[in-house]
Amino acid sequence: MLVLLTWLSLGAQDVSGLPLWAQAPARAGLAEQPPGDPDAWVLLKRMEITYTGEGEIKTRELRLVRVLRERGIQERLFLLQTLGGESERITALRGWNLRPDGEVVKISKSDMAKLDPDRHGETTQAMVNFAWIPRVAKGSLVAFEWETSTRVILGPAVTVSPLEDLPIRRWELAAFLNTGQFFYKAKGQCRVATRMFGAWGIPLERTTSGGDLWADRLPALPKDEKSFPAGRGFLPGVDVTFVDPELRTAPLLDTWDSLATWIWRTYQEGMVPSGLVPRKGGNSADGLKALVHWMSRELTYKQVYLSAGRGWLPLSGPEVVRRRNGDCKDHAECFLAEAAGLGFKGFPVLCAIQDAEIPDDQAVTPYCFNHVIAAIQIGQSLGLASEVATPQGRFLLVDTTDRFCPLGVLPADHRDRRVLICTPDGAVWARVPPAATVRPKVAFDLEGTILEDGSVAADITVTEEGNRLGLRFATLNGGVDMLLQRLQVELSGLPVNARLECLKVGDPLDLETPFRIEVRIHCPDAARRVGNEVSLPAWGLPALPGVIQRPGKARVYPVQVRHRADWHYKSTWTLPQAATPLLRGLQNDNPLASTSWNATSSGRVLHLALAYEEKDAAFDFKTAQAGVQAWRANRSELERVLREGLTAR
Repeated sequence: MLVLLTWLSLGAQDVSGLPLWAQAPARAGLAEQPPGDPDAWVLLKRMEITYTGEGEIKTRELRLVRVLRERGIQERLFLLQTLGGESERITALRGWNLRPDGEVVKISKSDMAKLDPDRHGETTQAMVNFAWIPRVAKGSLVAFEWETSTRVILGPAVTVSPLEDLPIRRWELAAFLNTGQFFYKAKGQCRVATRMFGAWGIPLERTTSGGDLWADRLPALPKDEKSFPAGRGFLPGVDVTFVDPELRTAPLLDTWDSLATWIWRTYQEGMVPSGLVPRKGGNSADGLKALVHWMSRELTYKQVYLSAGRGWLPLSGPEVVRRRNGDCKDHAECFLAEAAGLGFKGFPVLCAIQDAEIPDDQAVTPYCFNHVIAAIQIGQSLGLASEVATPQGRFLLVDTTDRFCPLGVLPADHRDRRVLICTPDGAVWARVPPAATVRPKVAFDLEGTILEDGSVAADITVTEEGNRLGLRFATLNGGVDMLLQRLQVELSGLPVNARLECLKVGDPLDLETPFRIEVRIHCPDAARRVGNEVSLPAWGLPALPGVIQRPGKARVYPVQVRHRADWHYKSTWTLPQAATPLLRGLQNDNPLASTSWNATSSGRVLHLALAYEEKDAAFDFKTAQAGVQAWRANRSELERVLREGLTAR
């Protein structure tokens, strides 16, 4: 009875202090019980996208939230990062806090502050804009309304992601050309493409023209699930693109061909050899290898987005050589310019790496890419793994942003990802085969002695192919000190009182051979004895994978696991007295990894060996729970190795 009276009293709350657009959703939301037990409930999330012409997009966003618990008070904060300058700016901001006692607290744009978000190695004009409404409490209704103006070099397009950490009662999107309002009159087309709503079981309603979309009862994104696919590949989203035939300062976004040819022209302008880079090897694979070698030693990565345009447009090749630094697009431009001086014909390549991916049915938009590499057209195979054959010819893909990747292979992030080669004749799509990417490998070879008091002395040789542990990067950027710090993190269970001494370090920029270091460790109390059992240090063994799903909860996300490394471990331990290993052998092969453990003993000497090789694995929405079970089973096997394999009697 008390619960019913509470709901009735909430439903009768006066909402006239809220803006008119928020009043009806507020009444409806107060009369209903939220799904689950969230900290807050988004009653309305609406975005209006208007193209006004000349490359400008105006947006108006409305957000109404009901605060349900104390932790939901964080909804008082308005936070939005913009590109800064005239490229993207907030033109209006209003906020309302309708408290449970009926008081209304308001804020406006004059209450907004800005923060420069530049990080180490990055310089931008971007700004973090923030404001908060005072006195938000449990039971408050918080409303924000803001407007932005955006005009960027890659053209009028917007990507919208509806879902967030809170459930949403009503989500709406409206996209249209401005045909007279605000004294603007835009021409062209408005294209709206949706993805993945059906996979999430979200009924999506839309007008006949497709410019207006809405959906009810959107679920909250789970907070405790890990190992899921790249967001664009499995989360609901909307790509809004305006095709303006009169726009001359940006690509015409009607087809991939028009985007590709515009990108090619942009890079072509700066594709000029500097005359300062040694030309060794000529017009051959040796010439390209020498160029990559020079760039890896002479150029460093530095992300400099001095303007929104500079965020997508490269420096000229000679300017990159002069500065000796740049980001991915600058490195690509420099490589293409110098390769042209060797007689090669090259093209910029747009790609998506890390937490991004380009689905096969991706609608035309420039904002599905987050990285730029290079392609060299070759008449016949050079025998290199990163060559791709297309209907338009054979291309050699090169990523010179990664200083540790030799010519002929790409970093592991590119594995099985689609790339867009931008040519003067249009778009050339290719998929990077797994064989074209680095397969990271880590090998630990240890020889150690355990004394009666449990202290340990050990020599370890670490060999790394690829950059799974980041040892090359640490050595190049911080020398031996940073290398030992990095290694101390990777050696599982290494106490803080351990003393590491570097015996030998390879050349981090020798790309033709695996990176190798030799380290000596002295550590008291590293081996522990309980009764007649001794536990050996886990130095050099892979860390136990984390938990990807809270027990007792159904999986929401698909499960995707990408190969990170082949891990090989060998150790020889000399103990104070004769001992035998508790776990002599284990063989296991599952969808996520293959594990091989072998242990032998001879008097006081133990020989241990582990081969742990991860795999690529993917489980869709329907089989996600099977993916969770596979993860748990694989984790259990490795946990057994780490527990029983390092125990001797």
